[in-house]
Amino acid sequence: MNEHPSFFTCNSHIMHSTLTSNKSVEYENLIGEFEASLNKMRTTQKNVDSAIQTEESLLNEINKNYQKDFEELDDKKNILQETIAQQKRNIAQLEQKLPLKIDSSLADRVSEKQKETENLIKHRELALAKRNELSQKIRQRKQEKNDKIFLEEQNKILTEKELNTYRHALQLEIINESEAIKFEFKCIDKKALKKIYSVTLTINDSNIYTVNECHPKSTLPQVLQKLKTLNEDRELFVFIKSVRRIFQESTNA
Repeated sequence: MNEHPSFFTCNSHIMHSTLTSNKSVEYENLIGEFEASLNKMRTTQKNVDSAIQTEESLLNEINKNYQKDFEELDDKKNILQETIAQQKRNIAQLEQKLPLKIDSSLADRVSEKQKETENLIKHRELALAKRNELSQKIRQRKQEKNDKIFLEEQNKILTEKELNTYRHALQLEIINESEAIKFEFKCIDKKALKKIYSVTLTINDSNIYTVNECHPKSTLPQVLQKLKTLNEDRELFVFIKSVRRIFQESTNA
């Protein structure tokens, strides 16, 4: 039995070595890496907030302009309606004096005023519809922002205790490589416990994860399948456990 050390024997040895020599340095590096990821999410959220504020300012300005137009249209409408009413009264008086002859030119003027009033009302309705459409777009953007914030809250960084549990249980090391994060696993192959298996991820401004590197390369197709799930549910540590399982299965192939 001593000729083939088990996974747990290796795990215990590495945990003891880490705790007695490099615990402080590793912990600080790990926290720094996750703070960098958190800052990136905060920057994305700040950009979304700025875009929403810009659109809200634009909508407010548009509303002010349309409100002024609506008031002018209402004034014109009232004046035209009063003019039409007066013209009708004038026509009624003429009809009483000249029952056999109506002033056709006056009747034409009244008809023109009526058409102008109808056009103003139609223009006002179109302006209202456009304002409602803009308001709907702003509400939709706000809802998208709230949904995004909710998803980010559901994907909060693990606590210190949970992080240490994952690192030791999975024999995991997290390495920050420029704009990428590399996850290294040991104790995968029972015949070579110190052999390193790894996957490197990047995340773009749209919070989409991409696999930059995978070792061994033969496991890449299975890892990409799990990556698709990661981009849907945002469960990074579920993805890490799944990748470790893929690496373990590859040693038995």
